[in-house]
Amino acid sequence: MDIFVFILAIVALGIIGDVVKKHLETKDNDSTSTEDTESRFRELEQRIITLERIVTDQKSQLKEKIDSL
Repeated sequence: MDIFVFILAIVALGIIGDVVKKHLETKDNDSTSTEDTESRFRELEQRIITLERIVTDQKSQLKEKIDSL
């Protein structure tokens, strides 16, 4: 009976080790994912600012052209 308890303990330690390893890998990936998300968010903000500027400029130019007629 003692040998079965020993084998069970070894298997349990192996499973716990795998779970901890997976958790640590996931935790590292989450921080990288967060950095990537923040970077993409900043890029999208800049693109939106540029698009707003283009739309606003075109409207003001159109208004000036209409007024000049």
